[in-house]
Parts: sequence; C-alpha cells; structure tokens
Amino acid sequence: DGVDDANFVEKTAETAVLRLAKELTWMEKVLAAESSSLRRGHPSTYADKVLENDMNIAIRLTEKAYEDCLFREALKNGF
Repeated sequence: DGVDDANFVEKTAETAVLRLAKELTWMEKVLAAESSSLRRGHPSTYADKVLENDMNIAIRLTEKAYEDCLFREALKNGF
C-alpha cells in the first residue's frame, strides 16, 4: 500500500477474489430463495440502525483507503 513499490502477493489476491465470489454467490442464493420473506423499507429496529451505521462507517473507511491508494486496507474495510 502507498506509493512504495507494490508488495503484491498473488496468493493473497487469489484468496480475496475467492472470498468475494463466495460471498456474492451466497447473497444471490439468499435473495433468490424467498425474497418475499425478506423485510423491506427503512430500518425499523435498533439492531437495523446499528447495522446501517456500521455499514456506512465501513463504506466511508473503504472509500478513504481507495482514495489514499491503500488497497489492502480498502479490501479489509470493504469486506
């Protein structure tokens, strides 16, 4: 990360891609299964609001890491 020479580890990159692909497959499966049983609309419980807040924090941290070219940090925050 940063402006130094890249410290690219192929195994780390492969693992990250596999984890993201696995997560995407799981999300697609859940959404396809019974989307009618999933709640819709704005967060209504305290737990919903806490999750939404945590997600927004992770998004901001990920965006900041990408802007600063801290790709490993972006991946950790985003995942």
